[in-house]
Amino acid sequence: PEIIQKFFSKDGKYTDKLIAFNASYWNQGIFLYVPRNIALDRPIMARFNIKDRSTVIRNLVVVEQGSRVDFVEEYSSDSSGGALNSCFTEVYANDNSKINYHHINSWSEGMSNFTHINGIAGRNAAINWIFGCFGGKLNRLRIDTLFNGEGAQSENLGVFAGKGKEHIDITTNVYHNTHHTTNNIMVDGILKDSSSSVYRGLIRIEKQGQQTNSYLSNHIL
Repeated sequence: PEIIQKFFSKDGKYTDKLIAFNASYWNQGIFLYVPRNIALDRPIMARFNIKDRSTVIRNLVVVEQGSRVDFVEEYSSDSSGGALNSCFTEVYANDNSKINYHHINSWSEGMSNFTHINGIAGRNAAINWIFGCFGGKLNRLRIDTLFNGEGAQSENLGVFAGKGKEHIDITTNVYHNTHHTTNNIMVDGILKDSSSSVYRGLIRIEKQGQQTNSYLSNHIL
């Protein structure tokens, strides 16, 4: 409990109405904690399957100093009608740690999904995001990365595919809050039929974020 109290909602900003909704109504989720100086040689996997009812999920991932982990989460649905999934995840990569975070979702056609992942990287920490978004009436994924420690870095690689009347909405934001930080974002997608997509990308470099190296690209076919 003391670890959860230390990190839970530490950097939570409820200016977004969907995050505020999640904070008010969540009733399930996972907590992953990797102690200091632990390198896991096998990935940790979590699977969420949404049935014919809406879900509100809250996750917390903490990787302590000097540790390394690969985390894979998969979201899917069997709902034949309209259902809602709201998910908010906090990821803390402490000093000299590394996490490869894999997010895959595959939704049925009536599903509306709102997923927000917030990552905070400490000194010389690395957070690598690898994600894929598929299906759903409305499939929204937002990833925010905050570089709060010198030497922090991140790779953000994403793919998506839409068909029919599906709409895929992806946002990647990075905040270089200190110096000597590195970021690389590449998001590619394919749209078929009458499907549509929106991609938003932001790189924010604060005044103290000197000697930053940050790159973003997006391609859609």
